[in-house]
Amino acid sequence: NVGKGDLNVNYEGTLNSISNMNLVVKMKNIQMKDFSPYVKNMFSCPLTNGTLALKSQTKITNNNLKGINKLDLFDPQVGKKDRKLNTEYQKIPLKLGIYVITDKDKKAVLDLPVSGNINSPEFSYKKLIIKTLCNLLVKVAEAPFNMLGKALGISGDGLQSMDITSYQRDFSSEQYAKLTLLAKIAKSKPQMILCFEQQIEYDKAIKDISMNELRKHYYLSLHPEIDKTKIDLINKEDLKNVDEKSEECKTFINNELKAKNLSTSGSIEEKAVRLYGNNAEEKLISYCQTRNEKLTSYFTTKEGLTANRLKITTMTIDQMKNEDKTQYKISLSVKGDEN
Repeated sequence: NVGKGDLNVNYEGTLNSISNMNLVVKMKNIQMKDFSPYVKNMFSCPLTNGTLALKSQTKITNNNLKGINKLDLFDPQVGKKDRKLNTEYQKIPLKLGIYVITDKDKKAVLDLPVSGNINSPEFSYKKLIIKTLCNLLVKVAEAPFNMLGKALGISGDGLQSMDITSYQRDFSSEQYAKLTLLAKIAKSKPQMILCFEQQIEYDKAIKDISMNELRKHYYLSLHPEIDKTKIDLINKEDLKNVDEKSEECKTFINNELKAKNLSTSGSIEEKAVRLYGNNAEEKLISYCQTRNEKLTSYFTTKEGLTANRLKITTMTIDQMKNEDKTQYKISLSVKGDEN
């Protein structure tokens, strides 16, 4: 007996050599909290609840090891990460990984196969087990939408990101459909946090916003009767059809540049940035804030998620200058497992 649990061990082989042997270990009704000090020493977070059963077989033939470890967990719970500790596996998302693989009935099953040659200088059974476990946890944490979506009949493909344009203020029907799926997944796990990081390719964003400004100013120059502060839906639709590469538009921007004593050399994009780029960064920041507010509003008012179930951030301007995508990077976390 181990505490309130049971341990059975069956060994076939000799005591003076393990080059050929067969070891079967069975454990059941083991309290996971009993392993908490050991786990905290490795992952920086304790085990706070759960019952463990283990079926393990390790077979060695001519020094070649093959083993399987089947862990059956009920109501496994991992405590908050202790940031003061500096442990070997502190960056492994133990809490998130365990939370994702635990189903609605509080059950979690892990298969940890191992293999290797025991004569190898690098061989360590403990390290093999830990490496296999860590690889599984990282895999689950990097693609949690696939596992959680499958249980709900939802495809997790494409949920890790959402493409956006730098100057859009709201989301399309397709984008809202993706947000609905994300909300459904989040609501299936009450401790789950939906994380959105707005990533912006800075140079492209400044160019796109400047070109958008060029189209708007050129359009308004053709329609002086329109109040520039009250551009309606019809005007916005007309703006999409503005040909910024037409001779008339080129003449317009050259005249605008000359009026401000700016060079008229370069491509139409370069001219647009020269003319409107000074205000483009301010507009970019405003667009980013508006999108984040739309996200928060949608999830809290339409989907019923509380604000503490959301983590919505935007890259700094310096970070944007090293980014090559414009998108929301989407991930899941669970409280206490932040790196």
